[in-house]
Amino acid sequence: MNDLATLARKMMLTPHQAIAIAGVVDRAADSVGWNRAKMIETAMRNGELRSYLASVCRKVMAEFSA
Repeated sequence: MNDLATLARKMMLTPHQAIAIAGVVDRAADSVGWNRAKMIETAMRNGELRSYLASVCRKVMAEFSA
């Protein structure tokens, strides 16, 4: 869980937006055949991936709040 929190901070997600991070990371990892740890490791190093995952977290929580 600590890795997800670190990633959320690096993505500059609000606490509300960070609620979605576990599901978003797990879904993205599943879609490419990776585990959660591999997706987090890659996102920490890859700014474009991190930005994309952050945008999904924001979108999911915006739709959830609407």
